[in-house]
Amino acid sequence: MNSHTTVAAMFLIAGAGAAAAGLSPWRQFDAALDTPGDTAWENTGSLQGGQAQNFSFATAQSPVSVNDPIATGLSAAYEIGTTGVIDGANWSFWGQAGGGRANHAETSYELFFRVDNLTGNHLIMEIGGGAAGVSMGMQDGEFIWATNPGGAGADDTHSVSAGIGLGWNHAVAVWNRNTLSTALYLNGQFVGDVALDPDTTGWTGGNEATLGGFSTRTGASAATTMDIASLTDFDGAIAAFNYYNGELTAEQIEANYNAVFIPAPGSIALLGAGVLATRRRR
Repeated sequence: MNSHTTVAAMFLIAGAGAAAAGLSPWRQFDAALDTPGDTAWENTGSLQGGQAQNFSFATAQSPVSVNDPIATGLSAAYEIGTTGVIDGANWSFWGQAGGGRANHAETSYELFFRVDNLTGNHLIMEIGGGAAGVSMGMQDGEFIWATNPGGAGADDTHSVSAGIGLGWNHAVAVWNRNTLSTALYLNGQFVGDVALDPDTTGWTGGNEATLGGFSTRTGASAATTMDIASLTDFDGAIAAFNYYNGELTAEQIEANYNAVFIPAPGSIALLGAGVLATRRRR
């Protein structure tokens, strides 16, 4: 097993999201734009092959209102405790290794979410499996962006992580096969990056996507540094998830954060200068 990890300093509080200037989401799932009372979380981004490729709920759901003086740009979200895991049952991304589907060489993943519990191991978003995939999760108050970039290793997980607080947060991860790097931003601020291996192929394998937890429908695998057996559903809410067929810049990410959040004084101050440690294990 190869593991490549960057650990960064802790942020104190909240964030959430908007669309980047000059780069629109290729897949856009916004609770405020979704039709209530059905089983679909509708994609309001582009179509692929004429199909919307929506997320789906096991039963009909409606978003709840968000009224938070910090997250003024958010008006609705799905409560994971009510909806359960949200499946991408009728779509997949063009990030798969091989088959001509790895053409999305520069990608960005944007999540607007509320954390209600810092204890335990929670998977918030995942696409793909352990052999090739990406995920965002939390382990005892640490937010983790993890990616397995395919290539020769069946288990070659690269991750960037940082402490996170309760309340609304904004996370953006960028993945670039051309520059062989992946990075994490939390609440408008750069956390850290880690190099991908030269044999990197695509960013996801055959498993499709889930929001809010780990789905047995997608198979018993996920690209994560957390123990699969210990994973539980996310304890909180998700307001939006955006996927971009391109790499958001630091300026665009900060602008998205600032367009939605009015942070309290010092609430997003970094408790230390930059990355605390980088380590590679074999």
